[in-house]
Amino acid sequence: MSIQEVDQTEFNAHDFVERLAWKAVGGAAVDSEEKTKFNPMKLHSIFRKMIKDLNDKNKVVSREIESLEQDYKEEEKQHHNRILALQKANELSFDMLAKLDDKISFVATKVVHVGDQLESINTPRTRVVEAKNTMTHFRDFLIGLQSNFQITSDSLDWISKAQIIQKLSSVASELPNEKKFRDAKTRIDDKYEEMEKFLLARFRNNQVNGKIKEMSQVAEVLYNFKIPMGIGIYDQIPRLCERTKEQAIDVIFPNSDTVMTKFLAKLYEHKLHSYIHERLEYSKKEGTMAYLEELKVFYTNTIALNAKLSIYNPTNDPNLLVRLTNKIFSLSLRDYAEREIENLKEKCIHINRKFYEEKRHQKKVITSGGLSEFRRDIQEMIGTKANLDFGLKLENYGGETFLDDTVSASLIQETKSAITRCQTLTGSTYQVALHVSKLFNVLLEQLCVEHIAYAVDLGVQTVPLSEQKVQPQVYFFMIVSQTNAMFTLFEKFFTETVGPVVRNDLKAYEECDRRRKEIKSIIEKKLEGGIRKSLNAICGWIKNLLLEQKKTDFRADLGASVISTSICQKVITYLEKEISDINRCLDGENLYATLQELGIKFHSTVYDHILKFQYDNTGSMVLLCDVRSYSETSKKFNSSIVNQLFLTLYHLCNLLFCPVFHFKDMIEDNLELDYLDRNTIMSFIQLRMDYKSIKDDVNIQISSIRSS
Repeated sequence: MSIQEVDQTEFNAHDFVERLAWKAVGGAAVDSEEKTKFNPMKLHSIFRKMIKDLNDKNKVVSREIESLEQDYKEEEKQHHNRILALQKANELSFDMLAKLDDKISFVATKVVHVGDQLESINTPRTRVVEAKNTMTHFRDFLIGLQSNFQITSDSLDWISKAQIIQKLSSVASELPNEKKFRDAKTRIDDKYEEMEKFLLARFRNNQVNGKIKEMSQVAEVLYNFKIPMGIGIYDQIPRLCERTKEQAIDVIFPNSDTVMTKFLAKLYEHKLHSYIHERLEYSKKEGTMAYLEELKVFYTNTIALNAKLSIYNPTNDPNLLVRLTNKIFSLSLRDYAEREIENLKEKCIHINRKFYEEKRHQKKVITSGGLSEFRRDIQEMIGTKANLDFGLKLENYGGETFLDDTVSASLIQETKSAITRCQTLTGSTYQVALHVSKLFNVLLEQLCVEHIAYAVDLGVQTVPLSEQKVQPQVYFFMIVSQTNAMFTLFEKFFTETVGPVVRNDLKAYEECDRRRKEIKSIIEKKLEGGIRKSLNAICGWIKNLLLEQKKTDFRADLGASVISTSICQKVITYLEKEISDINRCLDGENLYATLQELGIKFHSTVYDHILKFQYDNTGSMVLLCDVRSYSETSKKFNSSIVNQLFLTLYHLCNLLFCPVFHFKDMIEDNLELDYLDRNTIMSFIQLRMDYKSIKDDVNIQISSIRSS
């Protein structure tokens, strides 16, 4: 033992003193027969000499510190001077930058001013030219020369003509309804309608031919028209009713209410009904989703139209508009619920299928649990041990979890849109609750079963077995994390969107809630099984690492410093990585329970490993270093139970080094040992190489503890 050990990085004062004392007594355990050979003066002399060496070492280190401090002050002074020089240079650069910035601002101000002047001159000129051009065309419509205004397919021509007719329509709408303007306004309206039909036809042709750029160009022009994409009829009808009632019905007919009733009925039954029917039939060709959205839009607009026309609704028939609306939509609403459910199912299936296609994954039929999983595990375990091939290959898919937040959000959004349409288009609250419960079942099936549960089942199968020849890659904790996040979003959707609607039918609500809890419970059990297999895989690899440990690891040279074994360091490095992964993926009670279970399994693995060897004094010191390292790592499990287990294990390992006549005091002074049964304590004492020679003394010490 030398003073050079003080300079070692992993120097431990407590171990240093123990080894010094141990060497002073010759390295042999002091039993009852050798007590007379103990020389306290020799121990005293060795300690005094070592204290003197340490004092000398302290003086040398102090001088080195003073020298380093002097060098540090010189370097600090030089560094300070360099910083001052850099600060001066920085101030100079900053001043130059400020001057350049002022010059740039001055020039920019001048440029903006000149630009504003040019714009102020050019803008009025442009407006005058446009106004002159518009008035020229208006004159043509006024005198009946609208035939000069021909619409051609040339892109520059039809765009400019569309802009002109749009402006003419705005001008005409502001003119009084006098005779001299009436013909011109009619001609402009006809040309306006012709231009609109031309734009819609051009838009459809470009859509059929897949010309996206041309479609965008037409849509940009069509956007400024009063009737974009067929919605304008709901603006035209109120104005038509107002003009007709004021200018015709009230003036001509004495029984204006009856006439207005027939007028509204004709307007709804022919004009509005045929228009909606035509548009809905066209939308069916574009797909069920387009049809349902169009149906919702028309129904919503019709209800709003009823409110606008209520002032024209005679008091003797207050339900007229409601009856007319029901007549228009009765056929479409008859099979609406079935269409909505089927559409949602198709959309969700498409979203899931597209996700797996992008991952290039063919969904498998997974039989989880029962005899199939048990047989698979047995075959893989036998194949690993005996190098036999049963045709089974454990695939981890490169760490792919097959869970995607975008997929879950899309499925929920599609369901939310379907529920919104259902609330709009379904009559009574009871029917709404019934249909929404069916839509919710589709989401449960496609999100929770087909997406989440499938990924969890697949993830459980990819968890490595506990006995592997190579270090296992455990990805299941990431699956747990993503599943928890998705279920949080799903639960929020149920609480905020589904629950308030379905509560109108208590039976439907209870069924939805029961089904939700049932699927949640199933997935939680699958996650628990996957976590348990993952922990077994981790501890299995730790066990595999410990198998590399040899007896010679615990028989170090007396002159060597006692540190943890290389196998211990490998185990700790691997375990800390897995603990870090668990902390990153789990939280709350899941994190606490998982870490505690892993800690208990890790303790059991280390405990069984220790019982495989026998230890002399040197080996027991090496073992204590290993166990101390394991104990430090065990604190990362954040579990008092695990900490207590490793503390007890450390005290048990002390029995391998402690002199026999101290057994009684050591056990009674440590509650952890005092609570253990006699067989456990004896199983550790029997690991001592000198157990046969001290067996009788050990029995006396142990029996005295039990009898006291």
